[in-house]
Amino acid sequence: MSLKRIAIYSRKSKFVEQSDSVENQVQICKNYILNNFNTNKVEIITYEDDGFSGKNIDRPRFKQLIKDAKNKTFDILICYRLDRISRNVADFSSIITLLESYNISFISIKEQFDTSTPMGRAMMYISSVFAQLERETISERVRDNMLEEAKTGKWLGGNTPLGYVFKKHPNGESCLKQDKEKIKLVKLMYKKFIEKGALGPLSKFLNDNNIRKSNGNLYYITAIRDILTNPNYCIADNFFKEYAIEKNMQVFGDDNVWENNSRNLGVMVYNRFSCPAVGRKKANNTDKWIIAIGSHEGIINGKEWVYVNNKIQENSQKKFKSRSSTTALLNGGIIKCAKCKSNFIISHAYKNGERIRHYYVCSGKSYSYGAKCTIKNINGKKADKLIMDYIKELNTNTELLNSLYNKNRNEIEENNDIKSCNDIKQKISKYKNDIDKLTEKLIFTENTLASKYIIEKIDKLGNKITEEEKKLRIYEIKIQNIKYKNINLETIKDYIKYLIKNIDILEVEEKQRLIKNIFSKIVWDGENLNATLRKWQL
Repeated sequence: MSLKRIAIYSRKSKFVEQSDSVENQVQICKNYILNNFNTNKVEIITYEDDGFSGKNIDRPRFKQLIKDAKNKTFDILICYRLDRISRNVADFSSIITLLESYNISFISIKEQFDTSTPMGRAMMYISSVFAQLERETISERVRDNMLEEAKTGKWLGGNTPLGYVFKKHPNGESCLKQDKEKIKLVKLMYKKFIEKGALGPLSKFLNDNNIRKSNGNLYYITAIRDILTNPNYCIADNFFKEYAIEKNMQVFGDDNVWENNSRNLGVMVYNRFSCPAVGRKKANNTDKWIIAIGSHEGIINGKEWVYVNNKIQENSQKKFKSRSSTTALLNGGIIKCAKCKSNFIISHAYKNGERIRHYYVCSGKSYSYGAKCTIKNINGKKADKLIMDYIKELNTNTELLNSLYNKNRNEIEENNDIKSCNDIKQKISKYKNDIDKLTEKLIFTENTLASKYIIEKIDKLGNKITEEEKKLRIYEIKIQNIKYKNINLETIKDYIKYLIKNIDILEVEEKQRLIKNIFSKIVWDGENLNATLRKWQL
């Protein structure tokens, strides 16, 4: 049997659940290979694009995959499901056509399509077209239905606000009920914000009084802002209704209840965020918000809620311009503090209302976060330049990049897989020798009571060999992956080249993501920045 060269491709966009991580996708593909191929006759190459959308094919590792396909580097391409390759039918079709022209089979595990057969190819094309149509149709239908449901004030699911728990009415409808202890904390936050007038002092008050989240973490400004700006805590009254109309929100509900809400029913808001089901949310414009009267009890009247939100907005405009205009490359928790292990956050200096420079501040020392750490701030411009100069050096100094990469791979190289593999082979060899010896005895004990005993023993040894061979195949795949460690080194090189080549046209968020893909951490010790190359494992 000839050697099969199998490529695995995995992709994850920015907004994705952990179950769809590139690591999980690769492992599922490897399990498929283990169950469907002779692993002694297989070589595996992996291509991973972490943080890239499927709306187009402009992805570093995918480009390398296409290049390798044209060079006949592999015979079969396997992915977890079709949309990992592309969500665009036209792109997908052209890719499959390209693979076919080089006699490369494509296998999608989720949909169970195999292009090595004519029927598999036909069904795959049909499926990709209908999958796109179905996604668009279902998405539109669900969205329309949810919008209508939202107008009635029903709780439509998602993360429950702090101080509330999810309950179901006897009639089956879902609603929010107050958690008496936690709702006290939310009331305290509103009260103290009105007293102090800013998020920073409120954060310091909570942390100084050891008021923590349920997981023990501090209450940072972002979390507090999310709580205080959530309309669910507001009582549905005319003051809030007028505010909502002024902000062009879509307001629904009985006018009599808005006028005289004797039960203090709270506001229910829908469509506040464009991506409410994923980890990273993006706020919609207020004209897309749907406001209704909920069935839960609010805790703060409209006048006070509007005051708090206007004050937060006013403070934000005084201190910062839009975050999207920042040029800071190391923002977003890329830098860690060597002293207290906290993330560094960005801060700016202003002159005559204009931003003149940025610098990085340990969140553990910021006044707003409790003022615990004493490490020095970092000059932002110098830090950004230092890291970019280092990336440029890695791009030209292959020897340095290889040595750093291999240093991070030592623990992978020094694992016990090879030893375990050899131990299993010795066991299998011993069991086979034992079977040979028993078989010789069986010749001289034919049709005796002893022959039955010998046959049973041979069967047990055969079962042991089968079990050990299963273990052996798993270890052999792990060992085989070590041979392809340079594939992941090439991934880092691709990210470095892509960043340097497109530095002038990439959005800041894209630059930050690429830096995170190159370095596992960047640590500031008060004098120096120490960057550790990301450890890539197959």
